[in-house]
Amino acid sequence: STSPSSKKVISSIVDRYLDHKNIDLDIPYFKSRVSTTENLAVWIWDMLKEALEVEMKKEHEDLGKIRMLAELPALGESLEEKRKEIRKQEAYAAIPSAMEREVRLCEVAIDETDKNKMTYRGE
Repeated sequence: STSPSSKKVISSIVDRYLDHKNIDLDIPYFKSRVSTTENLAVWIWDMLKEALEVEMKKEHEDLGKIRMLAELPALGESLEEKRKEIRKQEAYAAIPSAMEREVRLCEVAIDETDKNKMTYRGE
């Protein structure tokens, strides 16, 4: 299945590079390659792979910041503050670490027509 952050990455690539574009003129990759469906799938794969790696690194850094906040010692905290801290720790425990989540690009599928489809699964 596609995660929300993956959907955001896919949408941003489509909107930025492909939506209402002439790929032969607007994408440098196709200045030296024929814009076949196969080459388009490879280009999308490369773009998604790089963008997803950046997104996962960002999510990992964000989770690290949450961990640091949850581990800060509270000076002179009251009973109510201690209860809040416990709730925070319980909420933190429910957050999967970036290492536990694996985002894997499996394939790029392009449907040119109902009868003409192309799927690329990496090198």
